[in-house]
Amino acid sequence: MLVFFALLVVTNSLVVAEHTDLVGMDLPLLIRCSRQASPKHIGICLKQSINSMKHYLETGIPNMEIPSFEPYYTERYEFIPKGENNGTLDLTDVRVYNLTTFVIKQVEVNPNVSQIKLEVHFPSIRFFAMYDINATIFGMYLQRRGHGIDGHFIDTLANVTIDGHYVIKISNEEEYFSVRKVSVELSMSEAKINLDNKINPDPLVNNINSFLTDKSKAVAHNIRPQLQMAAARIIRVITNKIYMQYPIRFLMPT
Repeated sequence: MLVFFALLVVTNSLVVAEHTDLVGMDLPLLIRCSRQASPKHIGICLKQSINSMKHYLETGIPNMEIPSFEPYYTERYEFIPKGENNGTLDLTDVRVYNLTTFVIKQVEVNPNVSQIKLEVHFPSIRFFAMYDINATIFGMYLQRRGHGIDGHFIDTLANVTIDGHYVIKISNEEEYFSVRKVSVELSMSEAKINLDNKINPDPLVNNINSFLTDKSKAVAHNIRPQLQMAAARIIRVITNKIYMQYPIRFLMPT
């Protein structure tokens, strides 16, 4: 879940950063890139452009309906574990921190700029939420609700590939970029999860917390597949909404 939000930061940054023609003086720090430059130059420019968005991501851009990502807030997220960890984990009042401390390692585009590849490093991501759980966690069944949960994802590396093609809208004869496929590969050094057990303490929760601490690398491995699928699906929806709203001549001028 957390990496999904982080990926949205980077993806939305890339799009908005090119969009200075429409935002005017609202985003004076943005760096824009030319579509006619070489793929190598565009990749370098996009890296600078995304980094120039960090200030705006911290504060948000209300008139463009972009919320603050420091912290990022969402009302609800449902996580459904697979394999030996199965059941449901419903998180509410979710707050995610350190999403704007990302480091862009690499940005690549193909010759006609129809494929964008991002390699992004997040040194540390933290989250806090309330949880409602009905699941088996590493062989221990827990049903509990109305308590806090916090987590720490360490050294997360995200490789995102966005594939699309250019289309002409009949309504205005303008050229747009349509996203066809998004793939996400994640790797995390550790995923440290802690279930709050201060109110109405339950010995089972203590046991689960100890196990989660000892198996932080296994936790990262287990949650990765669902995070990758969720991130790819939602990034595709969000990017298509943005790319298909504005002609490419505004997003990447010649």
